[in-house]
Amino acid sequence: MDRRQFLKSKIAGTAILASSGLVFKADAQNLPTQSEESPDMLDVDVLVVGGGSAGHVAAIQAGRMGAKTVLLERNSQLGGTTTTGGVCFPGLFHAWGKQLISGIGWELVKKSREVDCKPLQDFSVANKGHVYYHVDINGQLYSLLAEEACLDAGVSLAYYQFPEKVTETANGWLVDVVGQGVRYQLRCKQIIDCSGGATVAGMLGMERMRGEERQPGTHSVIYKGFDMAVVNKNKKKIQSMYNQALKEGRLQKGDTWGGNAFQPIQSRSGNCNHIFGADSSTAATQTQTNLAGRKSILRMLKFLKTIPGGEKASIDRMMTETASRETYRIKGERVLTVNDYTSGRTFKDSLCYSFYPIDLHDKNGVKPRKLKPGTFPTIPRSCLIPKGSKNFMVAGRSLSSDRLANSAARVQATCMAMGQATAVTAVLAARQSKTPGDVDLAEIRAELIKHNAIVIGGLKSAKAEPKEAKVESQEAKTQVLSGDRLLVDAVTAHAIGSWQKSSNSKPAIGSNYLHDNNQAKGENSLTFDIKVENPGRYAIKFFYSAHETRANNVPVSISIGGQVTELKVNQQKSDDGGFVLGQFDIQDQVKIVISNANTSGFVIVDGLELKTTKTTKAKLKI
Repeated sequence: MDRRQFLKSKIAGTAILASSGLVFKADAQNLPTQSEESPDMLDVDVLVVGGGSAGHVAAIQAGRMGAKTVLLERNSQLGGTTTTGGVCFPGLFHAWGKQLISGIGWELVKKSREVDCKPLQDFSVANKGHVYYHVDINGQLYSLLAEEACLDAGVSLAYYQFPEKVTETANGWLVDVVGQGVRYQLRCKQIIDCSGGATVAGMLGMERMRGEERQPGTHSVIYKGFDMAVVNKNKKKIQSMYNQALKEGRLQKGDTWGGNAFQPIQSRSGNCNHIFGADSSTAATQTQTNLAGRKSILRMLKFLKTIPGGEKASIDRMMTETASRETYRIKGERVLTVNDYTSGRTFKDSLCYSFYPIDLHDKNGVKPRKLKPGTFPTIPRSCLIPKGSKNFMVAGRSLSSDRLANSAARVQATCMAMGQATAVTAVLAARQSKTPGDVDLAEIRAELIKHNAIVIGGLKSAKAEPKEAKVESQEAKTQVLSGDRLLVDAVTAHAIGSWQKSSNSKPAIGSNYLHDNNQAKGENSLTFDIKVENPGRYAIKFFYSAHETRANNVPVSISIGGQVTELKVNQQKSDDGGFVLGQFDIQDQVKIVISNANTSGFVIVDGLELKTTKTTKAKLKI
């Protein structure tokens, strides 16, 4: 291709990308590219359909791995049930004193609490009901943070778009995408269906399951304006009025859970009604479901204004649509059963944990069935792959499962974990020209660990995390801890970038170590300037806590008298708490710089040890 043809190709590629309506960061390195076969087609590695609890996490994960990733969301924001559905208390990330789900979903949940200046509860408490372990967040703030994370990862994002037609190709899929005023084609290697009802799987004729009865949905609403002193004095009368309104048809069963008149008055979460027959599987059924939800809210408001103390009742907050708990589930290579779930069965291909009581809502309300203490259910890859399919996975509540298992596995934290696991699998499959079921499980788990996810066997203590703080520059200190060595704490170094303090692993030096939070690669460095009063030969040891999530190529530069030694340290391994950088002849001063440039994984800096190789004590100053 000559220069003129190249420029024409670039211009055409930019044009199709712009006309697609996809939004992306201009400096992203993993944008869709124009197909060589057609100027009206974009090539991508991974297409994620649906930006709910599973979908936005899947897209972020794929983008962070460098895959050309497109995320299509039919609504106006990311987060699904957590945001648009109003269930802004995701869980469960913890159980039985352990953290079982971490990774990108937990990262965003924690960040939303931090931005909102709200501390997390103590998850190490193991004897509370499951509601205690939900994390209350600002749903709209969460949607902003999720969107930011997607764009920062290089994801190309489109709202109000959805696949119209999907055709299997030799190496993946050809997808016709439509939206208002938009129509284009995507050619992708892998699809992750996070639509909540396996919509794309259904378009392709893949087998799906749904019973005649579905769990009711909820249209989240919070009422206000009550004189609670009056309400509390008239509890019996209000319940009687409710029963009478139900009998007369002014209220309907489901306008509250289980006939409790006080639920809509007292609820601060908005999760206080049941919309029977709720179904989000098509535009028509979602429209009918939304209308039913809004009618229920209006009926309840009219009733509340008639009760003692409710004369000024009004609506404080109401979501824009009714959230469904159950639609279609795929028939996968395996079907997760309620016995699998409640027994905490671990499969050979389990990719993540899950935890929630069996939580089937019905016409009488809901009575969660608790799991036995110490039970940690798992989600296998074979439940995320439609039976007989290639280059296709699902994540979220449409996983292959029976109704009872699904009533627990459908919750947000588990959906987030599934989203991250499927994205890692899909990206590796795209790179290796394999179908997801053929990707090596060890590779998948290793990549998940790199991105802070918890894999099977990796449960973490749920003890309260120490508050992390950015490191500020400070005066250097002299620390002579024994006759022949000097320990130099990392917090005394000159810090550039956003290093954070932590003590999750026991530090070898001082009370904290520093880490780069596996972010801002190439922007963080620590410089140690050390003077020696007695010239001589010194051994220098770099201390850090080794772990498989650490970087294996941490750059270390040692400058002595104009000579520079460059090293790379594998922090996945250590020798007695660190790594000996070598022995060096130091006449006056040594400068040691540790950075996170071009690293993959956490960079940890606990400190340095300088130890004389002579028997006489050397007095050192820093």
